[in-house]
Amino acid sequence: MLGPLSGYVAPAMSTQPMTLVASFVLLGLSQVPAPTPDGSSPSARGAGQLLIEKLDGALETREVADPGEIRFAPDAAVFLRYTGERPKPIHGSDRARGRVELSDGQRWTGAVAGGSGDTLRWTTELGPELKLSVDHVVRIEFPWRIQDLDRAALEPAREGDRLYWVHGDALERVDGTFEAFDDAGVQLTSVLGKRSFPWAEVGALFVAQLTGDSVLDEVSGAPLIVDLADGSRLRAGFAAADARGLVIDYPRAGKLEIPFASLLEAALDDGSIAFLSELAPSKTQEGSLFGDDLGLRWPHRVDRSVVGSPLSVAGQRFARGIGVHAPSRMEWDLGAAASGARKPRTLTGMFGIDDSVRTTSARGSVRFQVHVDGEMRWESGVVRGGESVRALPPIDIGGATHLALVVDPSEDSFVADRANWLRLVLVRAP
Repeated sequence: MLGPLSGYVAPAMSTQPMTLVASFVLLGLSQVPAPTPDGSSPSARGAGQLLIEKLDGALETREVADPGEIRFAPDAAVFLRYTGERPKPIHGSDRARGRVELSDGQRWTGAVAGGSGDTLRWTTELGPELKLSVDHVVRIEFPWRIQDLDRAALEPAREGDRLYWVHGDALERVDGTFEAFDDAGVQLTSVLGKRSFPWAEVGALFVAQLTGDSVLDEVSGAPLIVDLADGSRLRAGFAAADARGLVIDYPRAGKLEIPFASLLEAALDDGSIAFLSELAPSKTQEGSLFGDDLGLRWPHRVDRSVVGSPLSVAGQRFARGIGVHAPSRMEWDLGAAASGARKPRTLTGMFGIDDSVRTTSARGSVRFQVHVDGEMRWESGVVRGGESVRALPPIDIGGATHLALVVDPSEDSFVADRANWLRLVLVRAP
């Protein structure tokens, strides 16, 4: 059960000087052959297809075995998706498997390889070992060590650093100041004094951010955001794409090959688009099933379904989106989506009922709507669980100041109305 350490409430950290050693910086990435996440060799790849999408929404399908030339630019390719057989999930040492998140939005699934002082060594499921310094790590989490309800309650400290300590059946919250990494664990100073917590007993670690320095050097080639099937998200430069997979230039590491079977999506990161899921809504009204404050509520989740599972519709996995439960209304101030003079002009995306309803007695049925400056611009009609992913028609938002996404139950019922807004993109003016 989640609770503070022996009923302890941490004193305000402002009463004593912070001794936090810088926040995480990516120091380097050693190159090793990149096996697929199930441990097979890079050559053992299943057949599949690549979906290439341009900024205007034009879609092209190519075979993985003969992808031809692929180029990333607004007039060539903005998104590259893989559809085909995936490697089997990793089994065995799940309790050692975790995720490290960086301050620029990158995250890597893998496991701790060791540490020394400010530096953490992290092995990735593609093979390379990351060397991370304490300047840019926001969070380390080992989800398979934590009960679902406790994991939903994880949060950083208001001030200072926070470690969630797993011992026996308990999960204790320890607030204090990070001191160092070592091969054995994490050193933290708290009311317990300076203490080392073994890696096997770390459920999560939140590190306070003290600097705004960039995590990575400038990339060479077209800048990409790459989402992998294991949950990793990284920023790199495009180098090539052929039958072997996607090849990227990862800063300070050279070329890294990603088998297509490990790829969910690669997106152009040149400022021409913005993901709506990365912008905090200005207002939400969500999941009040009975229209009052007494019923069960389902808060929205970013890049996950409303029940916390990966976004999936009709068997297709998606890295980005927003999971909600009808009735739901989410609103955004579009001024926050501008990048200098480049203001959002079009909204694109997809939608559907999440595959998690396959295990429920009802399959869900909802209506999706988009409202712009108080006017409903589009409505889907009834969408039911088990139906294929649908594309949102490009919606003109040029000059608009306010955007609202609405999901309403159909007349059937509100049971299992687990709706996914998928890869919502604000296309910016050139």
